[in-house]
Amino acid sequence: MKFAHAAAALSRGCYRIPGGFFVAKTLKALAQSGLKDQQGFTTYRFCGMTFRVELHTNLGAKMFWRGAHSWPPIFVLQSLIRPGFVCADLGANQGEYTLWMSKLAGPSGEVHSFEPSPKMIEQLREVLSLNLQQAANTTVHPFGMSDADEDVILYLPKAGSQSANEGAATVFRTSEDDQVLATIPLKESGKAFESATKRPIDFIKLDIEGCEMRALAGMSKMLQRDRPILLVEVNRWALNSAGSSPEELGSFLENLGYELYLIEQRGRLKKISTSSLTTVSDVNIVAQAK
Repeated sequence: MKFAHAAAALSRGCYRIPGGFFVAKTLKALAQSGLKDQQGFTTYRFCGMTFRVELHTNLGAKMFWRGAHSWPPIFVLQSLIRPGFVCADLGANQGEYTLWMSKLAGPSGEVHSFEPSPKMIEQLREVLSLNLQQAANTTVHPFGMSDADEDVILYLPKAGSQSANEGAATVFRTSEDDQVLATIPLKESGKAFESATKRPIDFIKLDIEGCEMRALAGMSKMLQRDRPILLVEVNRWALNSAGSSPEELGSFLENLGYELYLIEQRGRLKKISTSSLTTVSDVNIVAQAK
């Protein structure tokens, strides 16, 4: 097990280096058998932070071996968030992005972490407790964001669907076989931000499984006032389940005076327009005010 943890530490470092993917892949192949059947939570240090994951889950395994579930959005955080920023993590899950925001915004910044799943809230608070000094700038808000206040059912899509993983819980039922997880509160995003902080919002990450369009609509006045940078997951399947689409989301942001950028390898940003979203299935974009 010690060998596996040492190999994982090397693997996480390799993922940050151009071309390091192949070395990291080899390290994982050599060492992962030592952790194959490990249950429960595993903690590890990385970039000055303590992470806590379940290795038998898709998200946890990727974070443990790669250092991030997906590196390009993390590179974007590193390049765009400045000390003193007020950041919001919508769909915080177990806290990966929240921790990075907390580190980058620093003691003079604020991080507001929004997560409605009772299971994920517990995991989020636990990982923040392992990073008490750094996370002193972070507040957990135990609800989801939308365009209105309501209580809704949270579902986990049935096994075998393209989104079936522990990070894909959604308030939009996609099948009679979907698992009911909990009844959760949603709040109008604009009012929620007003209650969360008196400072302007500088950066928002949205990964809320189809609710992105509704949350953006609820905060439209704030977007026009504060002009925060947005990091948004654009998943056609999830948006379609909510009665929306990537094209609607892109048009909404462009109409508010935002420019859209596709996140490419190593966090490079490629300027696009709404018409470019007609062919996407699942991508991350950055939106910045003109």
